[in-house]
Amino acid sequence: MKSILKKTVYLCILFSTFILSNSCSSDDGPTTPPIVVSSINNTINEHPENGTFIGIITTDMAGTLSFSIASQTPIDAFSINSTTGEVLVNDNTKFDYEINASLNATISVTNGMNTATSSVNVMLNNIDDIAFFLSNSQAAYNTAGVGDWITITEAEYNTLATSLTDITKTSTTDEHYDYDVNISTASSSANGISFANDNGATIPTNSFLFAFKYYAANGPIPNTTKVKTSTSSATTGYSDLGSVLPEVHQTGNHYFVLKGNDIRTNNTGYLGIYTNLNLGFRVIDDPTNYNFTFSDNSDLDNVGGTNSAIIMYQGLSSTQKQWD
Repeated sequence: MKSILKKTVYLCILFSTFILSNSCSSDDGPTTPPIVVSSINNTINEHPENGTFIGIITTDMAGTLSFSIASQTPIDAFSINSTTGEVLVNDNTKFDYEINASLNATISVTNGMNTATSSVNVMLNNIDDIAFFLSNSQAAYNTAGVGDWITITEAEYNTLATSLTDITKTSTTDEHYDYDVNISTASSSANGISFANDNGATIPTNSFLFAFKYYAANGPIPNTTKVKTSTSSATTGYSDLGSVLPEVHQTGNHYFVLKGNDIRTNNTGYLGIYTNLNLGFRVIDDPTNYNFTFSDNSDLDNVGGTNSAIIMYQGLSSTQKQWD
């Protein structure tokens, strides 16, 4: 009798547990599947045009959708079509490998009732920035050998000065390099002259010189001009940087870019020029001078005879190597 009673109690408990379990499951109802939103992971070349297509955000969220950028790094790099979810380049200056090797954003999508988020991640390919920003001279630059100086245009020189990162103008400032005002002639000799301005406009430590310009007053044909640098002082230790500059055959400014320079200044650098051309110079208000010697030499032991004079040549340098 006791055995039958125990079995009856056990069955009652088991039945009650079954009912309770099914009752709770029924109250919970069906599980809602999560909203699926795609992300964008892309790799592109640096310096894309504004409006370049990066990717599109897709989702299985129903209804009329609205897309927006919740956050982005750097600010204003991306834009998004609020209706289609297309992500585009908004500010191409942010897509510079030397400044931002990668960029990202968080995207929000909503249908008015539900909201979900997604991510955009873009990696940049590091390209030769000099080649990218050249136009007329790009083909000549691409076919040149490492260490060659290539003739470029004034517009290309100015573009490199403003478009590359961390640029220093060396030897002559833009203010002093005004070839429309009071140009005099620094005469050369049969053996040429090595000049170096001593005006405080130096090449910063750990920099690469990559572009050069000078004002030729007149001179012989053929002619020879070299770019010289020193990390010893304004008067000593000069050596040639790159090949001989291409010949020039007319009075005026001439512009050049160096292919593939990988020589970094280990101290403050000084920029000089050797030439058998006559060069332009200006007398300026600021206290400055130049040093020279009557030959292609590493040491300049003469001081310019005109006080506050500056020889008209200039270099562009950067602490970041932005070329192949």
